[in-house]
Amino acid sequence: QTFDSQDPAGGGNEYMAVENVVFDGNGSNQTVELKGQALVDYRGTFIETFLRHVVITNAFGPGLFTGSTELDNVWIIGCSTSSYSWIHNPGASGLGALLVNQVYVEDQITPLNGRYRSPWDGSVDDPSTYAHAIWLNGISSATINQLHCESAATCLDFNDIQTLTIHGISGTRIGNPTSSEDRK
Repeated sequence: QTFDSQDPAGGGNEYMAVENVVFDGNGSNQTVELKGQALVDYRGTFIETFLRHVVITNAFGPGLFTGSTELDNVWIIGCSTSSYSWIHNPGASGLGALLVNQVYVEDQITPLNGRYRSPWDGSVDDPSTYAHAIWLNGISSATINQLHCESAATCLDFNDIQTLTIHGISGTRIGNPTSSEDRK
């Protein structure tokens, strides 16, 4: 968690980077889903902040919260969440800037009876189990270069966006049919 990630928009951390690291939430050994928290809480960031070459995996709840930052080659894989795997500006809608270069959000699965569910137990092949991938909750300016979503109910949802430019978005196994007949 960034030092003052709970600060309101405009306050926060500047000039920092997290690079070349894997965050593994060890979801199958967690007993409670993160609510109002994320495995990696990188909000409260403001100027020249980066997540580069980062893997976030096995979160029980959201994998990533962001504020004004740059994401470069970030993988969010195998979150078991009742909300979204990546939330930009969680809570109240915020502003700020976001630059995304090569972000992959894959294998988002809803918890089962309040417990972590691994996407690798066969759930990844069942669209009725998919969770949502990304929610951008307020942005002044964002550019997304190469975004990929896989095995998610929705790839990208957004609220209160002033300027959003997307250069390349791809997806596979997107959607959550309501019946087995719809999945055929």
